[in-house]
Amino acid sequence: MAIADPAALIRSLSNKQGLAALLDVLPLGVAIMDRDGTLLAVNRNYESLTGVTGEQVQGIRCLHALRSDYCMRNCPVLSGWTDKRPRTLEANIINRDREKVSVHLTLAPLVADDGSIRGVIETLMP
Repeated sequence: MAIADPAALIRSLSNKQGLAALLDVLPLGVAIMDRDGTLLAVNRNYESLTGVTGEQVQGIRCLHALRSDYCMRNCPVLSGWTDKRPRTLEANIINRDREKVSVHLTLAPLVADDGSIRGVIETLMP
């Protein structure tokens, strides 16, 4: 991805309002988590799809918020994620109204310059 001024981009996203503004305009659910799967941020579309608020899920493990069949079977976050490649698949989640929702799920590691995984971004599309 071409970025004209990385420093300016980092400055604009380094505060809560800038990051929230970016995430909330995306037309899909987005969750950002640490390398262990603890949720750090979710956007409005994630909240709509799952029926939870960001305040309810910040600080808990992703699998408890998302409640997906994939989490229990093959989640790379929980299994050590050795190849560091994004995963895209069809999955089901159970929302807070206890309805089964089919989603297109993508997980991508956020890899540091030294090759370590610093975090994970997850996207959901109904």
